[in-house]
Amino acid sequence: MTGQAKVGLLAGEYAIAVPVAFYWVGLWFVRDRHVLRGAAHHVLLVFAALILLAPLIAPIEGIALLAILSVILRNRVAGKAAITSTT
Repeated sequence: MTGQAKVGLLAGEYAIAVPVAFYWVGLWFVRDRHVLRGAAHHVLLVFAALILLAPLIAPIEGIALLAILSVILRNRVAGKAAITSTT
């Protein structure tokens, strides 16, 4: 870090976290709220909230890790929800 930035480190981390969280909420709004039921219904919303907390704990790496975990978990619970709804 060269110290040349006019924006603080935390503000820069939130500049990444906020759009990612809004994207997760947007995906939930247009897709998951209509398709998924049960525990799978709220996965993206929970991870959006966690991503907003990530800059306070584990900055960029935390956001990336939570994004990866949310995709993995959402796919697993959505797959189980799809299997149980077709049987």
